[in-house]
Amino acid sequence: MVAQIVVLDAIFSLDSVITAVGMVDHLAVMMAAVIIAISLMLMASKALTRFVNSPSDHRYSLSEASC
Repeated sequence: MVAQIVVLDAIFSLDSVITAVGMVDHLAVMMAAVIIAISLMLMASKALTRFVNSPSDHRYSLSEASC
């Protein structure tokens, strides 16, 4: 499950790169943004894995609360 999160984060980080390219002119800023985003996702991967694997009633209560 963690591997899936890492792969999906890598895919979504391409979106971050495209956005950063359009917003800044400095390569270092673009690289830092991607590294920070991937680092945060790796730190949150255990919590995300537990949430995805938790009983579905937790997910329904969260989705109902956001409506």
